[in-house]
Amino acid sequence: MVVVPFVPIARIKVGLDCYPLLWKGVSESLIVSLLDKFKPTPAKVINLISYKSSDNATMSMLEERIKSYLERFIRSLSKPQLLAFLRFWTSSDTLCIRKLNVEFNSTQGINRRPIANTCDAVLHVSRMYFSAEELAQEFNLHLNDTSARVFDSV
Repeated sequence: MVVVPFVPIARIKVGLDCYPLLWKGVSESLIVSLLDKFKPTPAKVINLISYKSSDNATMSMLEERIKSYLERFIRSLSKPQLLAFLRFWTSSDTLCIRKLNVEFNSTQGINRRPIANTCDAVLHVSRMYFSAEELAQEFNLHLNDTSARVFDSV
């Protein structure tokens, strides 16, 4: 029991000993405030979103509507739902990323669904939602499905 973790702990200690000035000024309150900085809230998530909009006026109008639907959906999420949404979008439930990207597509019918590229924190959202309730219902359907949490490199 003691021998197995000894090597990794010894390596960590070497790293800590290399940078003593880094660790001397660290207090519990500093660590707590740092962790709090990365805790997601709906407002923090919405502030990090960057939208990639179309140059086409009609498409841009549809995208503006979807932006408001998506932001309304994010504001409505409970804390566990928000964490699940971030894990879907970024594969992390902390805000350790500088920007959350949203790109629009025109999928509709049974092909319409939120698609996440977690490597780049890009969420692909259809322009073809006609109400905020429709978007929320479909997002919740996909986020609650266990297959949404399965990695697929295709």
